[in-house]
Amino acid sequence: MPMNEDLERFDQYPYSKLLDQQKRELVFAEAKNIGENNASRIYNEFGSRDPFYIAHQEQVSITFDVHDDVNADYVKFAEYHAKKKNIVLNEKSIEIIAKSYDKGVVENLILTHELFHHFEVSRWGLTSKKFKVPVVYFGLFRIGRPVLAASEIAADAFAQTLNNTAISAANLENAYFSNID
Repeated sequence: MPMNEDLERFDQYPYSKLLDQQKRELVFAEAKNIGENNASRIYNEFGSRDPFYIAHQEQVSITFDVHDDVNADYVKFAEYHAKKKNIVLNEKSIEIIAKSYDKGVVENLILTHELFHHFEVSRWGLTSKKFKVPVVYFGLFRIGRPVLAASEIAADAFAQTLNNTAISAANLENAYFSNID
């Protein structure tokens, strides 16, 4: 059973807010399972939990950038650029979080999270597209929008499982916001 902070991830995305509690719990459980299972697959394939090694094997470049725009409302840990096969880690965010957690653990978790997105694009398909939230459009047509939170939940479970840790993205966010000046 997910905790409230786990389900709060749905509130960060426009259409995901429309899911009721039961659907959120179902999507959460299935997305988490996808992340955990894919972490096991990647570990078996590469024989390593080291995200730097896995990125190198996948020919994904890693760069560090300093985003000095420390913000009390929003944090960007990293971003994945699919066309360039590049992951950019936000060094400033990592330094702030490292006041609460080991810097190497923080880097590994964030990099592993972004590697999940790489694998979504290059191999598995977007987790968010496996789940739809119905949206009434112009009052006549009912369309389904992807549940973006599902990709983030799966990426978090992937990172936790591959790194063999209970530290979650929510923990990293909490550490960031409690440590900014």
